[in-house]
Amino acid sequence: MKLYYSPGACSFAVHIMLEELGVPYQKELVLTGDGSTRTDRHLAINPKGQVPVLDLGTEALTEVPAIMLHLMLTYGANLKLDTSPLRMVRAVEWMNWLSSGVHAGPVTQCWNPHRLTDEQSHQSSIQEKGQKRLREAYHLIEGKFPKGAMPLVISRWLILVCLDIFDGAIGSAWICEPSFRAGQVIA
Repeated sequence: MKLYYSPGACSFAVHIMLEELGVPYQKELVLTGDGSTRTDRHLAINPKGQVPVLDLGTEALTEVPAIMLHLMLTYGANLKLDTSPLRMVRAVEWMNWLSSGVHAGPVTQCWNPHRLTDEQSHQSSIQEKGQKRLREAYHLIEGKFPKGAMPLVISRWLILVCLDIFDGAIGSAWICEPSFRAGQVIA
C-alpha cells in the first residue's frame, strides 16, 4: 500500500490514520504547490490531479472520506473502532460535511482565495468570510462532540482543518487527543 501525499494538504489526515492503525505502507511525496500533482506521472495515478491517493496495488483510492472509510472497514479492528452500520453512516455523514462544507468552503476561502477570484482586491474579504465560516463550523462541531467524544475516523480528518488555524485558538481540543502524538507524523 502506498500513500501519495503532500505536507500540509488534506492527505495529512490519511497519513495520521495509517500511523494510528499501525499498518505497513509506503509513502511518496507529491508537492501540491509546485505542480507535481499535474504531471503526466501523477495524472496517470489520479486524473483529478490531487492528493491523497492510496494505491492498494490493484487499484487506487482518492478522496479523504473514501480512503478513511476503506481504512476503517479494513483495519478498524486494530483500534477497536465501532463499525456498526449506524456508526459507519454517521462517520460518512461527518466526513462528507467536513470535506464539502468545511474543506472545500471556508478552508479554501482562508488559504486559497485566488481559486475563487482573480481580483486581488477581493481576496482579503474572501479570507475574512472564510474565517467567520470556519469559526461557525468549529462551534457546530464542538457542540456536537464534547472533547474526547469524536469518532476516531472523523477526528483524524478534522486535525488537518484545526492545525494552525487562528493560532490554534479554535479547535485546539481536537488536536490534543491522547491517541494523536504530535510530531509523530511529519512530511
